Amino acid sequence: MKAAKEPEFKIWCEQCYIRIAPNEERVMNTGKIYHTQCYSKLVTTGSVATDSIEKKAKNAARRLSE
Repeated sequence: MKAAKEPEFKIWCEQCYIRIAPNEERVMNTGKIYHTQCYSKLVTTGSVATDSIEKKAKNAARRLSE
């Protein structure tokens, strides 16, 4: 009798639409998942919303100054 395999969730990159391997690094931003290379390209071109990251950094700096 064979052991039952756990279901594998397949994840695709929001930028290039290529499947991300289970052992491959990935980045998640605003609910979307990217390859690390695809995300870095989006950040350098300004195509991805990094406002949430900037807001968190400003809030953290504000808390430290208080």
